[in-house]
Amino acid sequence: MIKLRLIAKFLILIFCLATIYTQFCFAESSNGSDASEIISVEINGVVQNYPQPPIIINDRVLIPLRAIFESLGTEVLWDDALQQVTAQRNDMVIIIKIGDVKTYVNGQEKLLTQPAIIVNDRTFVPVRFVNEALGADVSWNEETSSVVITSPLPVASKPITVFLIGDSIVEATSPAYYPREGWGQMLKSKFTKEVRLKNYAIGGRSSKSYLVEPNWNIVKNSMKKGDYLFIQFGHNDRAQEEYKRTDPNTTYKDNLKIYVDAAKAKGAIPILVTPPSGLNFIDGIAVNSIGGFPQAMRDFAKDNSIYLIDLNEKSLILYNTLGEEGCKQHLFMFYLVEQGLLTQEQFDNYPDPLTKRGKDGHFKIEGADKLADFIVEGIKELNIPLAGYLE
Repeated sequence: MIKLRLIAKFLILIFCLATIYTQFCFAESSNGSDASEIISVEINGVVQNYPQPPIIINDRVLIPLRAIFESLGTEVLWDDALQQVTAQRNDMVIIIKIGDVKTYVNGQEKLLTQPAIIVNDRTFVPVRFVNEALGADVSWNEETSSVVITSPLPVASKPITVFLIGDSIVEATSPAYYPREGWGQMLKSKFTKEVRLKNYAIGGRSSKSYLVEPNWNIVKNSMKKGDYLFIQFGHNDRAQEEYKRTDPNTTYKDNLKIYVDAAKAKGAIPILVTPPSGLNFIDGIAVNSIGGFPQAMRDFAKDNSIYLIDLNEKSLILYNTLGEEGCKQHLFMFYLVEQGLLTQEQFDNYPDPLTKRGKDGHFKIEGADKLADFIVEGIKELNIPLAGYLE
């Protein structure tokens, strides 16, 4: 008998819980959005991709305020103490308070059809507010379940970061070494303002020694989806020092994989750049001076379907076009006094003794700029989205 009573009580409890759950779900379906319906946003003909899409509550479409306002070039600030959003664009100031239908645009009160709310740590407001606050035309496409916004304001482009890692051929060279320069520094001016170029290359590093540099940790932690990582090593991988030296067909490729995998893990796009040859003419012909490293990088890129810019091949074609004397005149660290780049005193006190002995394989500004042009050429040849951000 006692067992029967316990079973009966248990069944009644289950029934009550089921009833409460059903009522809760019914309330959610009546007041909330249809979870199966994904609402997209189109601004000036371009479909946007936001982490939190718009939602429908009480038959009204609510949009993620920050994402859309920033796409329309408006700065958004959050005050946690006041539970208030302040949006600014030029001389326009918009204030929205969570849970309140009252908003203010340059001090003028405007009423929302539904109070601003927070969903998944994001502020949502009725889509019509985009029209009232920013003057954009807003419509709802029932067939595609999409919010269509046409804005007279310029749509902000999402910035892209281009990271560069490598050696002195890439780095932004210290003024003490003028007129030596790396192609990474010259590359800055070849992109539009939407691209942020971060040059973390360091002179004297190999694919092995760079792995323990703080710069690599910064790059690893900073990369995000849609960014690019340009990787050029090889010159110093030939070094005798154990902490630098690698084998082109084994450890060099292993290190390249570490860099490539780190970029992919963050959703960034790795681009391998073969190291340009040094000044190495044999019987009047420019010949690769970096051993098997350029070819090892080509093989690695092919085997792993990684983008490659063959700066080594492009450099050799240029050297053979200019000839050895032309390379000295226009590309490498020769004739610095004769060309007025350094005074005789500056040349005599130059920090790199190889320069004074005529054995400096680095590039002066004109040469670095030519290498940067080859990088631009390579980006275009790859036909990747980054090509759309070139000047």
